[in-house]
This record gives sequence, C-alpha cells and structure tokens, in this order.
Amino acid sequence: MSLPHVLLGLLWTSPSTGYDLARSLDEDVAPLWRAEISQIYPALARLRRAGFVLLRVLGPRRGPRRNLYRITAAGRRELKRWLSEPSPAPSSKDEGLTRIAFLEALPAPERRALLARYERTIAEEIRRLRDTAPPASFLREARRGAIERLEASRRWVRALAGESTVVPSTAVTTPPERRSPRFPPPARRPTSGFRLGSSAAVIRRSSAARTSPASLRCGPAKACGSSGTGAAKASGSSRSPTRG
Repeated sequence: MSLPHVLLGLLWTSPSTGYDLARSLDEDVAPLWRAEISQIYPALARLRRAGFVLLRVLGPRRGPRRNLYRITAAGRRELKRWLSEPSPAPSSKDEGLTRIAFLEALPAPERRALLARYERTIAEEIRRLRDTAPPASFLREARRGAIERLEASRRWVRALAGESTVVPSTAVTTPPERRSPRFPPPARRPTSGFRLGSSAAVIRRSSAARTSPASLRCGPAKACGSSGTGAAKASGSSRSPTRG
C-alpha cells in the first residue's frame, strides 16, 4: 500500500486540493492511513509526472491561488489495477504491541502500569473515531472494521493486565538444576590384575610357567642342588625295602 494510491482513491469521486486531501486523510481514512501535508504534495507531484492526475490552478492572478487536482483516465485504471491485486496480511508498526513484547525488562507493577496506559490510549482513539462524523460509502465500513479491531486489542490488553504476574504463558523459563542421584553409582571394575575363574588369567599363568627360565623357578644354583639332593635322598629312602 502506498500514499499515491490512497490519494487516487480520494480523488475518485471529486477533485480536491492538497489541503482538502490532508483533511480527508485525518477525518475519514484514519486510522487506516495517516500522512502529513509535507508528504502529500510530493506524492501528488509523482502522480502528475506519471499522468495519473491533472493540476488546475484556481484564483486570481494576483492573490492566493488554489491548486485543484483531478484524477485522469490513466489514474482510474491504475487505481483499479491496485485494487485487483491480492491484499497482503495485515501488518503495521504498532509501538504499543512492540513494547509489550519486551515487558520482561520491567518488574510486575511497572508492567501493569504500562498496560493500563496503553488501554487508555486505545479507548481514547475509539472514542475519537465514534465521535467523528461517519464518512460515506465504504469508508464507513472501513472505519467500523478499524473500531472493532481496536476493541479487540483493548480487551486483550485488559486481560493481560489482570494476570498476577503479567507474563504470557509462553514465557521462556530456565530448566531446574538436575540433582545428583539418591544412590551412589556402582563401583567400577578394576582395569588391571587377575580375576578368579577367568580363562584369560589361567592362560597367562600357564604361559608364564612354560616360558620362565630355570633360574627364575629355582633361584640360585646351590639352592637348587641342595634341594635336588635332599629330594633324591628322600626318594631313595622311601624306595628302600624294609628289613626285618
């Protein structure tokens, strides 16, 4: 949506001056669209260059003059073309709703005060629109739709201010800290040493017995010899026959 198309819509029924267009925007079209007088005249100049409006100067040669703008046939076709395009979803820069989006920066009492002020602002705008003389044709329907939308926003702000914490239900909360388990964790199994009944331990012990040198099994040579002789004597004495 652009200001030039809004001006073409206002010029559809009758020619107007720049001042009359500004007053119609403020009284008939608002709050659907607002524009200052400093924005209206540059938009009318663009429409003139495009051939969508004509300018006629009224008044005496000496004295104040009035610039009267009238829509052309090309301007009517342009307005019809714009109306036939698909309308986008409603979107606007709403400062009040934008402030509500960041209410977490304020404590609860200040949140409620801000919402109360915003509700009063909406109520004053509704009262102003209802007190103004209703426009003609479909401008009246557009104003009624704007009033109903403001009424819905006012009810929503009032309900939000009535909540205890004034925080939406979708607010992000920090997850609770995970506590340690009640029972201690099971003891870890040893990573070294032998376990009884383990086949791997038996294999390692038998392999060590086969590969170990004799010095490691018997110790010094004298010890091995003495122990060997003693063993032989014991063996011989045990094998000797018993005499009667």
